[in-house]
Amino acid sequence: MSRNNLREVEVLDTNQKVEYIAYFHGFYTQTYSLDNRNDLRVIVELESGELRIKSIYDIRFIN
Repeated sequence: MSRNNLREVEVLDTNQKVEYIAYFHGFYTQTYSLDNRNDLRVIVELESGELRIKSIYDIRFIN
C-alpha cells in the first residue's frame, strides 16, 4: 500500500516518550457492552506493514 496519502504519527509510551513512528490510517471506536462505554482508538501501520490499534491519547501527529 502506498503511504503517500497517510500522515506520520509518533506513538508514545507510558512516559510520553516516542516508542516508534507509524502511519495513521483512521479512527476506530471500541464499545464495551457491560457498561456501554465507548473508547476512541486509532489504526496505525508500522514500517513492516503490521497494523496496530492504539489509544488516541498515545499518538501525536508530526506532519
